[in-house]
Amino acid sequence: SNQMMKEVITTEGKLFNYDKIEYSINNITKILSDQGYAFVSIEPVFRRNAEDSTIDIDYVIQPSSKIYIDRIDITGNVRTVDKVIRREFRINEGDPFNASKIRRSEQRVNDLNYFEKVSIEPVRTENPDKVNLEVDVTEKSTGDINFGAGYSTTDGVLGRISIKERNLLGTGQELGLMYEKAQKKSNFDISYTENYFLDKEISVGFDIFNITQDRKTVSSYSSDSYGFKPKLSYDLTEYLTHYINYTFQSTNIKDTSFASRPIREQTGRTITSGIS
Repeated sequence: SNQMMKEVITTEGKLFNYDKIEYSINNITKILSDQGYAFVSIEPVFRRNAEDSTIDIDYVIQPSSKIYIDRIDITGNVRTVDKVIRREFRINEGDPFNASKIRRSEQRVNDLNYFEKVSIEPVRTENPDKVNLEVDVTEKSTGDINFGAGYSTTDGVLGRISIKERNLLGTGQELGLMYEKAQKKSNFDISYTENYFLDKEISVGFDIFNITQDRKTVSSYSSDSYGFKPKLSYDLTEYLTHYINYTFQSTNIKDTSFASRPIREQTGRTITSGIS
């Protein structure tokens, strides 16, 4: 086909280079694999012309029937449920063999960042027209815990702890907790994300937060805030994602008896709302 001819990088008039011949064979094999021919065999046949020191090359493709996917078997996921892995696949049981979709599926499972190793191998079955895909994964830790301490000229000595689990109970959900305490400030945040809401490629989540600040010795006021941040994302294309976030925040300014007039005028509760 014209597509295969474009992938042959050994062209007439160029110096003989066997590495380029191997590369051409690999390119043609990928094209045929994407068309369902999983185990195609391609052999280069050389004819040497001694008179003008040239070599003719024929790429001989051995006949092969189309191959279909019989089963997709997953092993090694001692913690992560099968569904979390299978939903990342771009090829399904019963589909024609397609090497590009298999490579993309392997990349997507890798991108989950739940596994140290991911491999997908086609294995022949008793039926010559069908193969199984053997998916082997190796789990890795998906939880993080961080401690921090420091000093701020505004808030004084502070400490911070945050905990995050990216694969909650092996379901692919995310849960995070953060607490920060200082002499003149405290901050608490909890976040949750469901990456496949209603088993669709839609990510839905939220943050809930509470912040209190004591500014009486600096600016003659104190404040407390609470709010939440719903968030939504979905794929526009295979490689492009659209995010929508909404923020609702309620802030109460108080203890302003000795504050300047502009601050006293802000005493009380205000609401902030925004979309990004």
